[in-house]
Amino acid sequence: MIHHSFLLKKEMMVNRILSCLHQKPILEMDTTKKDIEAPGSDLKAVGINTKNDYIYVVYNDKMKVIPNTADGVSSILISDAKDYKKNIVDTTNIGLSVWPSLEYQHMYADAWRMMRDYFYDPNMTSILWKDVYHRYVPLVKRCGKREELDDVLKLMASEVSALHVFVYGGEYASPLHGSVALDTLSEVGSLGAMLRWSSEWNGYEVVSVFEHDLDFGLVDGVAMYSPLSEQTVRMSGQHGLEAGDVIIGVNG
Repeated sequence: MIHHSFLLKKEMMVNRILSCLHQKPILEMDTTKKDIEAPGSDLKAVGINTKNDYIYVVYNDKMKVIPNTADGVSSILISDAKDYKKNIVDTTNIGLSVWPSLEYQHMYADAWRMMRDYFYDPNMTSILWKDVYHRYVPLVKRCGKREELDDVLKLMASEVSALHVFVYGGEYASPLHGSVALDTLSEVGSLGAMLRWSSEWNGYEVVSVFEHDLDFGLVDGVAMYSPLSEQTVRMSGQHGLEAGDVIIGVNG
């Protein structure tokens, strides 16, 4: 009960700070000094560190740290706006250490817990949900990237055999850094042909080359043809492929 009471008081304290800081600050200050900034309507976040001895306040793209004491909390509501410039965290070269393997295990546990707590059937369709958790933990520990974790999450979620259970979204590695132009240039294309492996020729035999679709073969008003067709390849001074040809190498 004491621990629960402490948590409630701590939560009330944080909510009190949020309530005060979201209001327009009542400060006696010289408005001509534009370098003085105080928490106000631009409040982003308020939180407490893991040891519960400091409170951080994010506002106006700055982070201020204050002791988790009565004096520290009261300093947020002082009348001297100049003190707001004290204890500002230098975030210029701030870094974050992330262990993907541990992060994946945490995400897996959270996903498993959310399924347990919010699934429509408290009995989890009569399956042993704790056993499901332990069944896939070894696979989570072997995940080398975010996409692999998604695969494991899908396996776990499929155990309930229910519709409308999805796994999507997340932070995936992007070597193109979000560039739309690079993404367009790096799109995976198709050769526009049916191919089959030929052991006799040690290559891929062309079964057929896709023909131009008169109704749906236009992109931005330009007719599109198979990359292996005569219409496309002849622009480079070569002949297009036909059924029966064999691809034994690319660029030599």
